[in-house]
Amino acid sequence: NTIAFTSDRKLMSLIVKNKETGKIILYSKGAETSVFSRLTSEAKFQQATESFLKQFAEEGLRTLCYAYRELDEQTWSNWNESFQRAAADINDRQQSVDRVSLEIEKEFVLLGSTGIEDNFSSF
Repeated sequence: NTIAFTSDRKLMSLIVKNKETGKIILYSKGAETSVFSRLTSEAKFQQATESFLKQFAEEGLRTLCYAYRELDEQTWSNWNESFQRAAADINDRQQSVDRVSLEIEKEFVLLGSTGIEDNFSSF
């Protein structure tokens, strides 16, 4: 599954299944506030990552944070049914998808952050 970026969520997610191990993993990237607010309570490296983000911002770089969450088959299956219904909603698709996305985009484990030059924003 791909959960597209929206300016409201400031987050994009991808759910993949490893064919060898059978593990289902949700990977997310997005704004610091969106990722940090969804971290598990025992998040490691948050302070160090915040320090890097501050340094990146001071250098004028565009920042992104990355996180993941392992899902069991039942959790993913139940969520996927809701997601498919939301994606097919002809009346309020985006709002339905955003609501269902909140159910799975949580309890993240922080992977890290990046700071990149955004050459297009200077045009």
